[in-house]
Amino acid sequence: MQQNRRPKEFPKPPAPAPAPAPVTKPAPTPPKAKVSSVPNSGQVRNPNSVALPTGQSHESMFRGAVEKHKLDTVKLLTESAAKGEKSVSIAAIGKARKVNIAMMRHANDMALKQRGGKHRTEQEITAALSKAENDAVQLYIVEARKKQSS
Repeated sequence: MQQNRRPKEFPKPPAPAPAPAPVTKPAPTPPKAKVSSVPNSGQVRNPNSVALPTGQSHESMFRGAVEKHKLDTVKLLTESAAKGEKSVSIAAIGKARKVNIAMMRHANDMALKQRGGKHRTEQEITAALSKAENDAVQLYIVEARKKQSS
């Protein structure tokens, strides 16, 4: 009696080795942006950090951040009114607050590291931010009245 034999199966040959990845040069790093409120100062900084232009005190940097928050708030009020909204969105004002209070805290921290720098408590920083918003509302009202009367 003959047995039905299956032919022996041979193991599959190993797969060819993958081709090595082509050697590429790393992408060149982009040049750092020059950012400064002083024209042609040549100051280079990280865009996420707060730089102090030559000759600017930390006190004036703090006041500049407060003023920027006031102007940002006026801009948000104007944009919201143009859209017919009755108030600025919480997300929009929250973003402006986050950026500007970070600048204020940074100026305060840097003043602490220097002798004679004025230190503000967190409550004083928050109060300055609130005052900037109140000043912005008053400025917006004055501007709106001027537009109505013209």
